[in-house]
Order: sequence, then C-alpha cells, then structure tokens
Amino acid sequence: MSAHKRLTAEEWSALIQAQFEGKQTIKAFCKAHQIKEHNFYYWRSRLQQRKVQAEGFISLRTAKPSTGAMILRLGNGMELELPLDYSPIALADLICALRC
Repeated sequence: MSAHKRLTAEEWSALIQAQFEGKQTIKAFCKAHQIKEHNFYYWRSRLQQRKVQAEGFISLRTAKPSTGAMILRLGNGMELELPLDYSPIALADLICALRC
C-alpha cells in the first residue's frame, strides 16, 4: 500500500475486514500494509458508525466459544451479557456505538 495513496471507504472496509479475519494484531497489520495505525482506528470507527446509523444495530462476533459471561449494566437499566473471552477491540467498538 502506498503511503501517499488516499484510500476509499470501500478499500478501508476491505482492509479492516482482512485484519479482523486474519491473525495479525492491528499494529502488525498496519505495518505490513504500510498504513498508519491511527488511520486504521479512525476508519474502523467511522465505518462502524455508518453501519450502526444505516442498520440501527451493531453486529457482535466472537472468535471462540465462551467459558463464562460478563454482564454490562447500562445507565438506562439495560444489561448486556457477553462471553468472558469477548474481543477487547469489539467491546471498545460496542461501548463507542452505545454512547452515540
């Protein structure tokens, strides 16, 4: 990836999906693809917000089966039950989406 090429939203979406499906950390993925880590996080957040606005929901995925659960209590009386092994990155995205 050229350091000076401006990527489209579709290209960012493909990169973010490739990183999610791969085994590299975000830091290693960005280095391998010659993209700045802060740009990766910016576009991941921006695309997630677009998806939430378009669909009204956020999709949640886990990599492995749960061995337990954690409960998040939200200020409005709602509770979310998530597996203990839920991805910290996905959890951060979820919290960000819930704040919007």
